[in-house]
Amino acid sequence: MNSLKQAAHGGTPKKKTGGASKKAYDALVGQLTRAKATGKKAKEHAAGAMVEGVSILETEATITVASLTEGYFGKERLKIGPVDVRAGLGVAGALGALGLALAGKGGWARHATSVSVGLLGSATASKAVEVGQKWAAEKASTTAPAPAAAAPAPAPAPVPAVSGRDHGRGAVREIADHASIPAVHLTPEPARRTSRFMRAAVQ
Repeated sequence: MNSLKQAAHGGTPKKKTGGASKKAYDALVGQLTRAKATGKKAKEHAAGAMVEGVSILETEATITVASLTEGYFGKERLKIGPVDVRAGLGVAGALGALGLALAGKGGWARHATSVSVGLLGSATASKAVEVGQKWAAEKASTTAPAPAAAAPAPAPAPVPAVSGRDHGRGAVREIADHASIPAVHLTPEPARRTSRFMRAAVQ
């Protein structure tokens, strides 16, 4: 029993000599040793996964807060001259993370790296959106169709020339139809007959 306790706690049990249960005893001790080693590796893997998860959450939280700040205050208020504040802080944080890593402070270096990557990601995404909108506007301006030219007004129909000698009904009707005025018939009225009483009075 003492040997099993030593194997469970990582010790090296003393080997028993003789007895029919020696093989079963050795197999049990080997299983306990392997189970402990597997549990230790699983704990290390879980700790590493937790560290990576914390880094992802820090990066996403930094991107979200920086982007919300841009949306609330506006892009221009996050600039000092032509430089975006988020980009400047991100570069400073990345340099600080490298310094912490060289100093042997790996935990703090990971946190600084996550925050700096989030700031740089927010600034880069904002600039990428601006450039994409500019490209779309340039493409729309180059592919827009030219405005169609106005159709010319129709020329007036020519008025037929009428000779001064032509006093016939046909020419007068043609002119009247073209000018949209009622036709006037120029046929001379027949001379009135003089009654016999008027001739007698004249004589």
